[in-house]
Amino acid sequence: MASNAAKGVEPTYTASVSGVFLEPAVALPADQLSPNPWAQAGVGTTASAVVDSIMNPVAQSAVVADGFSGEYTVLLASRSVLFTVYAPAPTPEEATATLNHIIDLLQEDLQEKQSQYNVPDDQQILIQITSGKSLVTTRDGLQRVVAVVAGLGVVATATFVIIVDSILTRRSRRKGEPAESDEADDPTVDPEPQPDGGRDGGPDLLVPPPSVPVGARRSGHSLSGPPRKP
Repeated sequence: MASNAAKGVEPTYTASVSGVFLEPAVALPADQLSPNPWAQAGVGTTASAVVDSIMNPVAQSAVVADGFSGEYTVLLASRSVLFTVYAPAPTPEEATATLNHIIDLLQEDLQEKQSQYNVPDDQQILIQITSGKSLVTTRDGLQRVVAVVAGLGVVATATFVIIVDSILTRRSRRKGEPAESDEADDPTVDPEPQPDGGRDGGPDLLVPPPSVPVGARRSGHSLSGPPRKP
């Protein structure tokens, strides 16, 4: 039943890529640099502002209107300049196209934020892609999980068969033994009391009779009978 359920799940393809926001690569004296409020605010602050611009509902609606999937996600760690874009879609082509579109939107938004202050391109904060694009299908992952569960079921069945076979073998052996052997195995039959020495194979030890109190010996009384006549 689990395998049939897995086959009925429609596949979802997710394209992803990672990148980083970098400071301007140009090295110029401070008096030759154009004012860049975003660079002064910090690369981390700029990265957070760009990601918020792409992830807001207005931007997502525009992405859908352009014919791409609106289920994309841009993850940016707190106080970090590293990010990852995830773009799920029903087909691999749509997932890849959405991923490329989101990357373009990130770069365009970053450039627009700085260009409005007339910051030259070579002095702007930029985005660098740090990984290759990957494509994962969710249905394949689900089938792998079902295969592992099926394997565990086979192991459990084999263990049960081994236990049942062991029980039947023991019963068949007991039927072939004499009645005394069965009686010895029966926990309800009280075993014959053994002398203390018989437990470890040594000689039987004589158990001394109970001691008589000193007062009873002097008066001639016995613990087991009436007092003696004087």
